[in-house]
Amino acid sequence: MGAYPRRVMLSARFQRTLFSSLFVLAVTASAHAQSAPSTAPAAALITEGRALLSQGQAQEALARFSRAYELGRFATARAHMGVAEGALGHPVEAERFLREALEAPTDALMQPAWVERFRENLRVAQRSVGQFTARGNVDGARVFLNGREVGVLPFAAPIRVRAETVRMRVTAEGYYPLERDVIIGGELAITTENIELNRTASEPARATSNASGNSNGLPRMDDGGERTVVRPVVAPVVTSAAPTVVIVHRDSGDARVQPAGPSGALVGAAVATGILGVLGIGAGAVGTGVADYNNREILAADCARRPGVVECTTARQNAALAEGFQIGGFVAGGVFAAASITLSVAAARSAPSRASGARSWVCTPGAAGVTCAGRF
Repeated sequence: MGAYPRRVMLSARFQRTLFSSLFVLAVTASAHAQSAPSTAPAAALITEGRALLSQGQAQEALARFSRAYELGRFATARAHMGVAEGALGHPVEAERFLREALEAPTDALMQPAWVERFRENLRVAQRSVGQFTARGNVDGARVFLNGREVGVLPFAAPIRVRAETVRMRVTAEGYYPLERDVIIGGELAITTENIELNRTASEPARATSNASGNSNGLPRMDDGGERTVVRPVVAPVVTSAAPTVVIVHRDSGDARVQPAGPSGALVGAAVATGILGVLGIGAGAVGTGVADYNNREILAADCARRPGVVECTTARQNAALAEGFQIGGFVAGGVFAAASITLSVAAARSAPSRASGARSWVCTPGAAGVTCAGRF
């Protein structure tokens, strides 16, 4: 009888523990149910986006897929965002979204038939995406591609950019900026640029003058008179071992260098237009190759019977862009080449002839060599 009250006490403690555990489990389940994302709204948005994408409305479809992704970070919505970006001609974003979606765990919205389709879209996007990195002699220099800043030197890792010819500009304080065209290859190939920047002058050069020199810092020649310069003869003559003596007469007036005229500027312009002509023809050749490649892709995919396929839309856009590069490159190259030839001819005609009275030399052979006298 003495053990009975103790048995009742243990039973009451067990009941309190059981009720507490059930209450905690109920609260936890309720919180999880409230935090778990609902798939129904996201599935509806994905269905709407797929319908819009099949109608060629890629921008509206992208908006639907983005809203679906925001509801629960669904990998399926992310993959559809990549497909829409590819249809809009944005291969870098398409490659990133599709890669992230395929690397993430499969969610409840993913259909088995979609997985292989997304992988094919990823392969198509990667053909138009390259990787760019740069290194150089100035840490912290800013690197721009087509006017957009993409990083500073040195790059920690390559960045993904569209496969095309881009204009690279590198700037740093205290250095002259550097600009040049860079060709980015596709298939995730890495393009590495080595950059050498030159320092700007700390201060402009100043002309100095003193009692023994002119304003350019050069030694001043005595006015008038004659001076004797002993130089070896650069000519085969019958002579003894004695050197040739050359008598040089200098005008008493201040001799000045005659300007070279406009020929120097014309030569520079001819060289510059010639380089532009070569670049234009090169761009046209690259455009021809890219256009041919995309046209082959269109034929291989049988796009005539499948107009709504994403690959066909992307290939048509790439082919049209490449044909624009092709026509523009060849036309610009031809114009610049013709301009270079015209400027070269003009430079040759405008080159000044040496004045007959600027220098006058008379050389007379003698028994000990050749004696040359002249004025300069």
